Amino acid sequence: MTITIRAAETMADCNQISQLEAEIWGGETTTASLLRSIMHGRGTMLMALDGEKVVGFCYSFLSFTEQGEQKELKHYSYILGVHPDYRNKNLGYQLKMAQREVVLEQGISHMTWTYDPLETRNANLNLSKLRGVCHTYHESFYGLTDDPLNKGMATDRFMVDWWVDSEWVSQPAELPQTRVEWLAQEAVIINPTIKEEGQ
Repeated sequence: MTITIRAAETMADCNQISQLEAEIWGGETTTASLLRSIMHGRGTMLMALDGEKVVGFCYSFLSFTEQGEQKELKHYSYILGVHPDYRNKNLGYQLKMAQREVVLEQGISHMTWTYDPLETRNANLNLSKLRGVCHTYHESFYGLTDDPLNKGMATDRFMVDWWVDSEWVSQPAELPQTRVEWLAQEAVIINPTIKEEGQ
């Protein structure tokens, strides 16, 4: 199996992404016309292909953060999706790292997105492999929703900050992270492990 990742370029690409999103989540999904607008507005729009079949995608749009009176551009990554048959193959990580390269080429150093606190697989990708940092918890971020994955569930979300130009993020995902490194990112250790030697 050879997977290629490239930018979406056409309306046909947007249609394929929208169709895969519907297959993964069901219910209401992002329309191809909106995807085309995000792409045209210099958002990122990446697709993973097995041959000509779209098996994964991610996209983001330009946004900004406010630091006092200053505003700084960032990308808000709205969604990352992988076809069920292609999960657990590191494809989500590859898509996000490709997205990182696009954002860096635009001269932007910051991305944000949310994820469901109950999805431990997403937590592992976002915090351990991608080395994102979470400082914020939003209750009922999307309100009530009827999509099959979230129906009847609270839509609480963690907000991830991803500093794509940092040394922390550029390290290989396989390298272990020490407590000192986490504390350098202003992480709060809420469940420290006590080893037998007392450390």
